[in-house]
Amino acid sequence: MRPAGADDTHHGTCCATCGQPLGYRTTDKLTGLLDRWAWDKAAAEILDQVGEQPAVLLMLDLDRFKEINDTHGHLAGDVVLRAVASVVRGAVRQMDIVGRYGGHGGDEFLVLLPATDLPRGEKVAERILTQIRAAAVTAPSARDGQITITGLTASVGLAARNHRCDKELVELFEGADAALLRAKQAGRNRIATADVRSGDVAPIRRLRHLEEVRLVPRDGGQPDYAAVLSEQLRALVRVLPGEHELDILAALACGPLPYQDLQDTEDGAPECTLARLENDGLVACEREDGRIVACALTPDARELLDRLLPAVEWVGKIGSTGAAGA
Repeated sequence: MRPAGADDTHHGTCCATCGQPLGYRTTDKLTGLLDRWAWDKAAAEILDQVGEQPAVLLMLDLDRFKEINDTHGHLAGDVVLRAVASVVRGAVRQMDIVGRYGGHGGDEFLVLLPATDLPRGEKVAERILTQIRAAAVTAPSARDGQITITGLTASVGLAARNHRCDKELVELFEGADAALLRAKQAGRNRIATADVRSGDVAPIRRLRHLEEVRLVPRDGGQPDYAAVLSEQLRALVRVLPGEHELDILAALACGPLPYQDLQDTEDGAPECTLARLENDGLVACEREDGRIVACALTPDARELLDRLLPAVEWVGKIGSTGAAGA
């Protein structure tokens, strides 16, 4: 039987860049699951097919996966990812859409359960977590030779379908992402549920999933830069931290800094500000004896700044007609 989330083998023409068959859904080569882009397409198609029936999205993230790579090497991590992918595939139905999120190195998985209500979705999530906890994975260790890795856990965020939303897949994704963040913050190794109708979306994690801004010319003319800027800024308003937090992010933009240097950037930069940034996934703090000694930006914070700076730069280039100034 064809595994859920995988695509049929095809021996026709392949893309010269990625090696995947042209015209077919692409799969993640490590796990055999759909990659993120193929998952997006398949998920949208199945939601359309099931019509008004309920659906649930699971976003699963392995807990402390980085420690496996750091302790035993990336080959061991690869074996664990393949084992977890197998667990997920075996715990769902043929019609369910399973994918790996995050590309190379990602330890997150997506599972869309069509024709499934929230209670049944929670049962599927618990079954997956139970099997992951029971897994014993034999893997090569760069430090200890052949080892058996046990004690794996994962966190899961769930979101139920909201038919009132024009972009229901986006809302599902954002709700599950926010729920996953709460599961992590609550201690990992658990399930958290979001009702997408409640607006339960973690602001900084939502940034990752904003659609890319595209410059679309009007009738073959110049791109509407004012509209593009407006779209960027509206997106940023939803995710920007407060004024003092931005001061710290700007200070860290050029690299990690000792905590004392951060204090100098904002009249003392109280630790509660750093704690908020750390809780939102923007800053990673290094501690000694419980005290912060150094800080660095996280990838989410870097992405935030990368989107913010171009938008700010365009402010001075937009004329009253919406065209870029000379």
